[in-house]
This record gives sequence, C-alpha cells and structure tokens, in this order.
Amino acid sequence: MLPARAQDFGDKMSEFLLAMDSGTSPLVGHQVMLNSNIQADESLLINAAEAGRIELIAFVYAEINLMSFKYQPGDQLWQPNSGQEQAISLDSLRQQATNASVLLMGVYPGTARRLALDYDQDDWMNRSQ
Repeated sequence: MLPARAQDFGDKMSEFLLAMDSGTSPLVGHQVMLNSNIQADESLLINAAEAGRIELIAFVYAEINLMSFKYQPGDQLWQPNSGQEQAISLDSLRQQATNASVLLMGVYPGTARRLALDYDQDDWMNRSQ
C-alpha cells in the first residue's frame, strides 16, 4: 500500500497522462474475425482505412498455410503477400472464410506493408521468397 501522498501523486500523474491525445485511432489493434459461422461487420475498419486513420491488414489461416493481405484504400482491393497473385476484393476474401478463418486488423498508418507483406523489409514479398 502506498502512502497517501504517493497515491495522490500517482492519481494526478495518471489523470495528466490520460488527458493528452496520442493521435492514435482507437481502431488500431481492433480485430474482426470472419468465418462461415459468424456474420461480422467490418465496415467500421474499412471506413477508418478509407479515411486514412488506420491501415488494414488481413490474415487467412487455412490448416498449415498463412496468407496475409494489405487493404488498398480507393480501389478497395486486398494485396496478397505473394508477388504472383492479383489483388482480390472483400467478397473474395470472405469466400476464403468458408474454408478458413480470416482475421481483419487495424494497424498504425505506415505499418501495414511491413506487417502483412514484407516482414523483414527486404523488398521481397513474404511468400515470394
């Protein structure tokens, strides 16, 4: 147990830190799971990505395979982490959820390429190596 004076200082410091706006969207880290059993509403994430507040990535888990995608605002397509495959629509991504789980996640602007397409930042897509 902290002395009353230290507790008061801690409370005031917490209040001070929480009063500052970090500029981070509340949707950074927000996740939506798409699968055949759940009808999820991903529109909140997509709208925030279109507005530039977040970037959006998707992971598709199918048995032992993991694919990842980066959302491209404007043309509303998902770029896969393989240089040989074409970008796909949200409907195509949803169709993959019938045989696998698809996780959509909001990330900090500027980080989606590294997180979804090129983990080691060597300019080679993850599944192209």
